[in-house]
Amino acid sequence: MRLNRTNYAIYYILTSGLIIIASKLAYSPSIFILSGIAAQIYFASRRLKDMNYNPWWAFLAILPIVSFILMFPKGTQGANQYGEDPRTLKKG
Repeated sequence: MRLNRTNYAIYYILTSGLIIIASKLAYSPSIFILSGIAAQIYFASRRLKDMNYNPWWAFLAILPIVSFILMFPKGTQGANQYGEDPRTLKKG
């Protein structure tokens, strides 16, 4: 399952915001932070699939700069080994 740039950016910003809020408000924020990091790795793996890269590289998304950079490159046009183009799935 692939994830386009727009949806990835939305998910990245939302999970980052939730991690920040939870770390400030929670008595023991570690579970929230770990959950947020797991979510960002999941979304990064779907984004990498859209760009036709191995999703195992998503573990680099632990570094915030890597997650941020993934918002900008275009995904593979048309189908690739990870599925159909998410842009055409919306239109069709």
